[in-house]
Amino acid sequence: MNAFLYTGEILSLLSAVFWALAVVFLKRVGEKIHPIGVNLFKNCLGAIFLAITLLVLGEPLLYPIGGIFTNEDYLRMIVSGIIGMGIADIIFLHSLNIIGAGITALVDTVYSPFVIFFAYIFLGEHLSPIQFAGGGIIIGAIIYASLKLQNIPV
Repeated sequence: MNAFLYTGEILSLLSAVFWALAVVFLKRVGEKIHPIGVNLFKNCLGAIFLAITLLVLGEPLLYPIGGIFTNEDYLRMIVSGIIGMGIADIIFLHSLNIIGAGITALVDTVYSPFVIFFAYIFLGEHLSPIQFAGGGIIIGAIIYASLKLQNIPV
């Protein structure tokens, strides 16, 4: 059996663990610093570590236009960064300050159905009936847990 058979799954789980730790740390930092400041610091730190990683690996910081990436590719990456790392992260950080890490984490997992929906619309991806059923169960569990945490009668 291949030793790396479950590498993707393991990395996905590790990503979830590290994201959970990050959410707790971001909540603590957000108690003292405005979400825009936290986001700016987080993104600058990320850019620095990305640059260091690229330099260590001997990769260029930017590829020349017309090489691997086109103008359209760079535009898509810029728009994605503005939407994801700019707008969405600031909203997420602000929600941490308002409703806390627990409820934010539960509600934040609803992003998966949006990813699936947009993957269907823009990428033509499809789900099997069992995957739809699994998604429905997850969404139902999230709604149930969120309502219970807020002490709202279900």
